[in-house]
Amino acid sequence: MPDKYEREIEDILRNLKRREPESNIRPLRRKTERRPGVPLPRLRPAEWSLIIAIIVALLAGGWAFANGGGNLITGLLALLGAGCIAFVALSAFLVRERPSSSMRR
Repeated sequence: MPDKYEREIEDILRNLKRREPESNIRPLRRKTERRPGVPLPRLRPAEWSLIIAIIVALLAGGWAFANGGGNLITGLLALLGAGCIAFVALSAFLVRERPSSSMRR
């Protein structure tokens, strides 16, 4: 029996020696590594749309104030903001969220 174990160990060691030349391959990046940069919060599409609508409204208001009144640019920004607000209002009907695993049980 001890000879059998010795042979198995020798086979394992031989197989490891064969694999050593492959070890110089660069390992793949793991998904858990953090990438440099500003991390974006994980928000739903309706929340992003609301944030965009607020930013667009501030830009349109600032542009209109700086130019002394509304013009084509402020009108387009207003339409974009109104579209985002409409999406937020209708998102409960348009976007269906999947129930979590705890809600299924």
